[in-house]
Amino acid sequence: MSRFSLPLWLVALTSLGCSSTSTVSDDKEAAAPPAIAETAVIVEAESTEQSRFYQQAKLSREQLKLKITEQQQRLATLLQRYTDQHPEVVSASRKLESLQSQLESNYSSATQQASSQTSRQVSQTNPIQPWRPKILDSDQHYLPNFSYAGYRWGEQQPRLTGATIVDVTEFGVVVNDEQDDSVAMLAALEHAHEVNGPVIVQLPQGRVDLSRVLAIQRSQILLRGAGSSAETGTELFFSKPLLSVAAEDQQQWKIRNLVADNQVATFSRLSPVSWKGGFIWTRPGLKPFSTALPAEALAGKQGQHELEVDDPSLFFPGQTLIVSWCNQGCQRASFDKHLMAATQTKLGRAYDRRANLVNQFVTVEAINGHRLRVKEPLLHHVKPEWRVKLRNAELLEQVGFEQFRVTFPKRPYAGHHREPGFNAFFLNQVKHGWLRDIATVHADNGIIVEKSANLSLSDIRVLGRGGHYTMSISTSNYVLATNFQFTAPALHSPAVGWNAELNVYSGGQVNNAKFNLHRGLNQQNLFDDIDAGVSSTQDLFTEAGGRESGPIAAGYTTYWNVRAQGRVNLPITVRAPGIRLIGLDFPKPLETKSPFIGYAEGLNQKAIEPASLYRYQLNKRLAN
Repeated sequence: MSRFSLPLWLVALTSLGCSSTSTVSDDKEAAAPPAIAETAVIVEAESTEQSRFYQQAKLSREQLKLKITEQQQRLATLLQRYTDQHPEVVSASRKLESLQSQLESNYSSATQQASSQTSRQVSQTNPIQPWRPKILDSDQHYLPNFSYAGYRWGEQQPRLTGATIVDVTEFGVVVNDEQDDSVAMLAALEHAHEVNGPVIVQLPQGRVDLSRVLAIQRSQILLRGAGSSAETGTELFFSKPLLSVAAEDQQQWKIRNLVADNQVATFSRLSPVSWKGGFIWTRPGLKPFSTALPAEALAGKQGQHELEVDDPSLFFPGQTLIVSWCNQGCQRASFDKHLMAATQTKLGRAYDRRANLVNQFVTVEAINGHRLRVKEPLLHHVKPEWRVKLRNAELLEQVGFEQFRVTFPKRPYAGHHREPGFNAFFLNQVKHGWLRDIATVHADNGIIVEKSANLSLSDIRVLGRGGHYTMSISTSNYVLATNFQFTAPALHSPAVGWNAELNVYSGGQVNNAKFNLHRGLNQQNLFDDIDAGVSSTQDLFTEAGGRESGPIAAGYTTYWNVRAQGRVNLPITVRAPGIRLIGLDFPKPLETKSPFIGYAEGLNQKAIEPASLYRYQLNKRLAN
């Protein structure tokens, strides 16, 4: 089957599922919304508009035909991803295949003739045969398990049920009047924070002008608009950058103090909002990110779920812990070698006296004596000589943002580390949160994720002029971005940074790709099933950060089915120990350049199967 052809049962599913709108009415919150309606968002080229009133020029017949073809292909891709992500559809498909197999075995003569004819037709129309990477079945080459990424570990669709609705228009928000609605919006948010139980802050259709940070400091809250379309959706327009807001200090949330807390930027005389902060900013009050527990982890195996501790009385089911490897007294030589995929790669001077080299969020499921059963497989072995400590994490849960766009004035980009802070989302200290049907326009930073776990970001778009990051993940685990479109020509797009581990970018498009491995021991992250527009081969492996912070990544960064388009004329040069390059597709044949410390398979080979490593691993885990 070609990438965009659909079986008849999936065409039927399209006709049933796509007739619903993507907005769920308030009186139906408790009912599950149609899954197709949640994901099948029509994406249009919108990188140049400044507001929802922008009028597109009339398209020619050929332009319309081209756009129709693009949307048909987009819909086919989304439907195929829907199929892969929903086990019941996969199960029904397998049952159909089983019935067909029975028919062929019991009535072979006629069936074999028809099958032979079909095979000839398929081979004529689709000469490229699917291939399966050997690493999937290998015990010799380690491949991380990415299947726990996403909201509720990819096992549930994000939603908030039984919620109280807070309509911001009842607090004085008026759309399309070009008047600052910050006071009214903050009043609505303050009320929402006082509501008991889940709450939905409903945003109206139209443009809302704002100049203050929207601070989210509670769990079980959803900000929901009327869609991210520039013409018919909800637009939050922020007229000032973060530095201006911090200077005015009229925000009860003390934005000035939070911005000044970026000590790295302050020490280096860089903009404190270059990679931190956002006008939609999550943080559980002013509580610390974590608190140390007087306990030590004694034993555990990489990829397994059991963790032995010295004092089990400190733990309880449902608790979110941070497992921290290599504290004071750690035998660095053996741990460093393990961290760098059994190579002699040096960590860098920044880690000579640094503790807590690696941190992982885990969730306690059960306690049996001195053994904890945790939901997530351990990132590394746990050994006494590696001095593994445990901390209690302070995180918000079930925080969502849906169906709106965040826009800023179209001003020239101020330059690297000089950004004034036109930052859209700063998702900080959140677990089991989500973004869905969200767009940002003309941002210095589109989406920044920090100190968070198990987020699902789907149908997201970063549009407009260039900036620093389209999307960046640091100090986080299991963040999942799917069905994304990054067209803004940012310096880093997309990125994984300091202590980013087991995060996934899957099933998206990056027009001006600058895949960024931002040092800081980022490791075991996945770039998966992505179309990337590049100007050179190295755009898939860009470096950033000082060399004192070590190699661009620690062990086992994975690229799977990344399809590059553009100018690629240099061999692959990437200094990331143990990197996995599987099924990379280029316009012209390319090979790795020695020395290459990693695993490469199927370079320049099309039709990799499975097309997505993340979906393959998730379906396999859920099936078992």
